Amino acid sequence: MVGTELIRPALYQATHSINNLTTESKETQRYDVVGPICESSDCLGTDVMLPRLQRGDILTVKSCGAYAESMSLNYNGRGKIQSVYL
Repeated sequence: MVGTELIRPALYQATHSINNLTTESKETQRYDVVGPICESSDCLGTDVMLPRLQRGDILTVKSCGAYAESMSLNYNGRGKIQSVYL
């Protein structure tokens, strides 16, 4: 999920829990979590503490809800994101 699917952070500075599913490093670092569109609205989190990331790691953005899913679109010819319900 990137800012083109989740615009709440850009619209009114909403925050969401961002986690790394693949790295179990105990060493943490601050990151700005952004998507591939390179627009100012493509920022999902600023100064997010995460385990040290490596290329290919999978991040999750939690608590997006039905609102984010209903607002997603095929921006720039990209397909809609896949939803996971737990």
